[in-house]
Amino acid sequence: MFLMPVCKPKGSEAMSIFIATGIIFGGIHCLAWSFPFPTRAEMILWWVSAICITVAPVFLMLGELIGGYIPAIGGVMILLTGLVYAATRVILLVLTFSSLRSPPPDLYQTPSWSSFLPHFG
Repeated sequence: MFLMPVCKPKGSEAMSIFIATGIIFGGIHCLAWSFPFPTRAEMILWWVSAICITVAPVFLMLGELIGGYIPAIGGVMILLTGLVYAATRVILLVLTFSSLRSPPPDLYQTPSWSSFLPHFG
């Protein structure tokens, strides 16, 4: 059996990939910036959480870079960033499901383009 050699990314390449995917993931959550939310508090929570998960990979990278020079500060920075990231992910998950309690009225309207697609019902 012929096996292809696996090309593993080096440390800086892996970190760059991690940062890029983290920023893209956070950016997807930022797309909901102007979506309707049931309350203003939930909207602000979404905004803050989306920004936090977007910039968290950059702070993790900075913590790792600082950790090379001052290990105590880098470790604390990585730990705090990880805790904030985990908390904001939980907040976004809870907000996603809590927004289902009062969906916007437009949800129940049939889109006009659906009349052009063949479907049952």
